[in-house]
Amino acid sequence: MNIVFFDASCPFCLRMVLFLQKKDRKERLYYAPLGGQTAKEYKVLGKESIAFVDEQKRIYRRSDALKQIFTIIERPVLRFLVSLPGSDFFYRIVAKTRRYFSMKPPTLKKDQNRFLP
Repeated sequence: MNIVFFDASCPFCLRMVLFLQKKDRKERLYYAPLGGQTAKEYKVLGKESIAFVDEQKRIYRRSDALKQIFTIIERPVLRFLVSLPGSDFFYRIVAKTRRYFSMKPPTLKKDQNRFLP
């Protein structure tokens, strides 16, 4: 199971999940909040804005997580962009300031089969 762990209290992160839901046409991704039961089971702890666990239960964080996610949803241009040198540096800047983006939190389409506790 490919699981995207996200900060459920962050409007920017919720928008990212909404984007991934739309682009994941083959429904390969599952979603779980970072502070939830599934995150504890997989030992995905910390203050990351996004983490990813693949089918082999390997944990990826920050831009490495995005690389894996964009590969699965078949978005080569986005994968290339997060693979560029310095992408982790820029990721950390966005992650630290993500709560300051003045956005209204979106309403997620919580497909009961795709969202984990």
